[in-house]
Amino acid sequence: LHAPSAFPLALVAVEISTNVVEFSSVLMSSLIQKCCFAVPRYPQKASNEAEFKIKLGYISVDGAIKESDSAFFERMCGLISFYAAIIQTNSLSGIFDNVYIALSLFLGKPNVLGLSLGWTWLATILNLPPRTITSYLIVSFLEQASFAFNQRFGVNFEKLIQFLSEKYLPLIPSSSI
Repeated sequence: LHAPSAFPLALVAVEISTNVVEFSSVLMSSLIQKCCFAVPRYPQKASNEAEFKIKLGYISVDGAIKESDSAFFERMCGLISFYAAIIQTNSLSGIFDNVYIALSLFLGKPNVLGLSLGWTWLATILNLPPRTITSYLIVSFLEQASFAFNQRFGVNFEKLIQFLSEKYLPLIPSSSI
């Protein structure tokens, strides 16, 4: 999953979840199963590096890691981009069901997984100690969601970005920059 495909796939996912309410729970469960950072959380350290990488979600076969760090980071960032696209996408279902067609083009049906869920994700990850992948995840998330966040949260989003740049970025390991 790559960032350019995040919004088209998110629209399909939101359309399905608008019509099949249980789908959003299944989607989020699958996303969390594939990407522990969607919670966000860091798994407990394991007895060896291979076990820890498996806990993180690296692709493995018979206990052997089959994915490079860069491929893993790219896959996790793609999933976080997809998540960021989902939380801000409204359904287009019902657009032609009423006389307010022009208004519906802007609104559609509300998304069950809205921006508030994304705000919680961002606040939670900023309260975790940063690791090498953290900067990549935050950038991927904000590339997709920053415009919607700024529109919805305004000054509070600006304060969060200020905190990110002044307080959080200096804590990120230099190896991830």
